Amino acid sequence: MAAPAGEIFEFGDFTLAPADRLLLLRGRPLRLTPKTFDLLVVLVRHRGSLMTKDRLLDLVWPKVFVAEINLSVNISTLRKLGSIAPTTLIVSSSCRSKISVWVRS
Repeated sequence: MAAPAGEIFEFGDFTLAPADRLLLLRGRPLRLTPKTFDLLVVLVRHRGSLMTKDRLLDLVWPKVFVAEINLSVNISTLRKLGSIAPTTLIVSSSCRSKISVWVRS
């Protein structure tokens, strides 16, 4: 997943630098699997929008068939991140087929 150079997202205590594949919490790096990181980038870029599971699968796993459970596992990991800073990163499901992320600055 290509990221524009210099693209940085700051929300709450988090800093996300997609080009460097870096997520910081209060200045300290957090480890995420590559696909969890890619999913976070997609969700942050589309923050405030509802996205279908199919769209997320297409963006995170392009041209590869993967079971929906892969998306569920990675969403679960991101929800745990949200529990670290619950008012900053909120990943929610709606209607079983749509996912959204709310990022508070």
